[in-house]
Amino acid sequence: MERRENIVVHTLTKAERLILEEIYPVGSRVQLEYMEPDPYSKLKPGDMGTVKMIDDAGGIHISWDRGGSLALIYKVDRCNCQMKKEQMDAFFNHLFIMPFENCEKMKSWIEKKLRPAFPAMTFENDTKGRLELRLNVNAFEMKSTQIGIEYQTDENGHLFIKKCGWTQDDPAKDKISKTQKPKR
Repeated sequence: MERRENIVVHTLTKAERLILEEIYPVGSRVQLEYMEPDPYSKLKPGDMGTVKMIDDAGGIHISWDRGGSLALIYKVDRCNCQMKKEQMDAFFNHLFIMPFENCEKMKSWIEKKLRPAFPAMTFENDTKGRLELRLNVNAFEMKSTQIGIEYQTDENGHLFIKKCGWTQDDPAKDKISKTQKPKR
């Protein structure tokens, strides 16, 4: 049993652990809602992080975007899961079927969908037919998480996604991996 001041931490039951792993899967993005006061922590509500593991005592170990790692204590501290890998898979699938009038409209849609979970994300390499999206955090058990999008435009300037997916951080490999293909 561990203590954080007057807080007693117990060992999780198997059912509790399964529930926590479902709510906060490794690699998911979370936002801090509440944490018992800790004189050594600079975290505050609204801070974002990535789940690293869940321990047997119910500690949700998180790598925080503002730096450092700190576990939240089950039934004491609270965080909200902002994005799971399954939600990213759905994002990729929706990206294929969304009609976009132009690149700016596509970027706007992407921002609306991803900015809450990835506040530091940036668009890079916006060249004709290719867009790189750097999420600027480690997430979904990947380092330097980024997304590559290849698109084409029709005679009216409308955008259609050819492929998109996770990309390598190595510029020499300039290709999309784990590519999603449109479902028609």
